[in-house]
Amino acid sequence: QFIDLFFKYQYQDNALVYEMEGKIVSMAFLLPATIFSTGKYHPVTYVYACATDEKYRGLGLMREIIRKAYRDACAKGEAGLFLLPASEELYTYYGKIGFRTFFYKQQSFAVAGVASSISYSLAELTAFEYTWLRPQFLKTSNSIHWPLNHFQLLENDNKTRCPQFFSLTFQDDKKAIGFYYKENDEIRVLELLGSDKAEEALLSFFNDRYFLEELNSIIINKPRGDIPYGMIWLNQNISLSDTEKGYFAFALD
Repeated sequence: QFIDLFFKYQYQDNALVYEMEGKIVSMAFLLPATIFSTGKYHPVTYVYACATDEKYRGLGLMREIIRKAYRDACAKGEAGLFLLPASEELYTYYGKIGFRTFFYKQQSFAVAGVASSISYSLAELTAFEYTWLRPQFLKTSNSIHWPLNHFQLLENDNKTRCPQFFSLTFQDDKKAIGFYYKENDEIRVLELLGSDKAEEALLSFFNDRYFLEELNSIIINKPRGDIPYGMIWLNQNISLSDTEKGYFAFALD
């Protein structure tokens, strides 16, 4: 289901492939995004689903694909390329090509059964509503912003994980937005933006909503922390903020 949705919402002849012996043996998708820095939005390319046929690995084919993608991005005046390595070992691999660790997140863990005295209301959001609201809450320097189709893919990937966009409103009129999914006995909040009260309110909400189910853990992700979560290869002709860290979520991982 996810692959069908990916091609429906994300594929528009935006893949680079390497052909040998009459067949495709290596490939990577190039997805459009923007990075917010120094008060401006700069176009940037997300390199996704890099893969090489096992028989052709070790020949440097992926390196050539990524270098080609970088040259093309720079020629179009983009800020460069960014990606999320699929394993810790790949941070070293991409580092040798030209990427550096740039994006980070903050992650907290909790268990079910937490009650809260905070008064709040929670409303479900559509992908369109979340896309419109997100830039108002996410002002973090060097943060990645996605187009609507990115969130539409996630909204419809509900066969197994039932993802949910939401907004929280508190008595003092402060607000927060986020996105979570539940899988078996675990809840993952992939992003939480806004009021500091949001985390406590969410834990209370999950406790009420899933009180008849066994919840083992609740994981909440927020912008800017100390957990590495992605790399960037910057166009040397584009100046971003001096801030060393950046942020992105919804990596389709």
